Amino acid sequence: MNRIFIFILTMSVIAFSCNKDASIEDNTIDTGDLNLLETDSFILTSYTVEDEAVNGKNIVGILLGQTNDTKIGESKASFYSELAITKNAYDLGANPILDSVVLILDQTSSYGELNSLFDLNVYEMTSEISSLESYKNNTVLNVNGTPLATFNNYQFKTGESVVRLPLSAAFGNSLISAFGTTDMESTESFQLFFKGFYVTATAVNGDGFVSLSLNNDSSKLELFYNSDTQVDSLYTFSINSSESSISQYINENNTSEAIMAVNTDNKEVAFVSSMSNFKTLIEFPDLTHLQNVIINKAELSVYQADYGSTEAIAFPEPIKMILFQNLEDTSISYLSSYSSSNYGPIGEKTVVEVAGSNTNVYSFQITQYIQNLINKTASAESIYLLDVSSNEGNRIKLGGGNHPTLPIKLNIVYTVKK
Repeated sequence: MNRIFIFILTMSVIAFSCNKDASIEDNTIDTGDLNLLETDSFILTSYTVEDEAVNGKNIVGILLGQTNDTKIGESKASFYSELAITKNAYDLGANPILDSVVLILDQTSSYGELNSLFDLNVYEMTSEISSLESYKNNTVLNVNGTPLATFNNYQFKTGESVVRLPLSAAFGNSLISAFGTTDMESTESFQLFFKGFYVTATAVNGDGFVSLSLNNDSSKLELFYNSDTQVDSLYTFSINSSESSISQYINENNTSEAIMAVNTDNKEVAFVSSMSNFKTLIEFPDLTHLQNVIINKAELSVYQADYGSTEAIAFPEPIKMILFQNLEDTSISYLSSYSSSNYGPIGEKTVVEVAGSNTNVYSFQITQYIQNLINKTASAESIYLLDVSSNEGNRIKLGGGNHPTLPIKLNIVYTVKK
């Protein structure tokens, strides 16, 4: 039986060595004289912690909408954006008369069920977006209190779509009056006249977000008009990569399960939510008894604790999650031995059966990090678990280190130096 066990482990090590991230080489060791072992008996500690605001300027995928669930709480996504003129010093012709002015937003995807009716508001910004400043995703800028448009009981479509928002005639006429003046000589002068717009969407029982792409030709402001010497009847203002946008997230989680886990240091369950809301901190046990080993493979696995529940279906879990180091200065960094194109161990959700029931598992290869922990060369002794994207609305309830049936697991295959 021992020979069979050694043979199985040997085959595992050979298979693992085909992956460059699954083997730590030590050329000073005679690999022909090794004792091969495997263990998953470690007890890990985990905590839910509140996430910090991050960059919100010019990100890909602008969220708009609101969710409200008992697991994570209330999250609201709004955004600010500038406009640019497309033709300098353009002449509308004699006696231009407004037909309509419409804000058009390219919807590329959606999150949640989106059965709720939302109240949408578009405001004119009174604070400019500085090209020299950075803005976090909880930034609040000044806007005119009277909206350019209000849409009550608006229902978003799921998936790809177009959001068309007709704005007020007063705003359209103010744009028409700017033509023929210095305000329309350049984008810079126009943005002194109109600093940009702010869009919000609220619902008492909010159940989703739409993701918008602003930096393409499909997102724009269209001004329709007639004039006595009309050559054209449409002028387009663009929202493109040279203009600035800011995503704004407001999270109200005072009565949520996640904040209760934070406040009680709950080690049985853990939560991860995008939009700079919640993340999970994982601490490792003392591994000094492995100082005389080489780690061939170290795999961390975390399991969804509420798979198939009503809220988990309504508010889907992340497709992928990622691990970061938790540094002593409270910042985070990528795990070692990963490049800018491969930021860190990424775990993609996979359905597995545990104790007769299905759930999602996310598995992460952290071989180098565990070897560094053992060698006392790791930059940090704990890591964060986050959603790969902070801008998609995903959230998940996980089994923590002390969960009775779905605990976080660390599986190590190693060889003992002789």
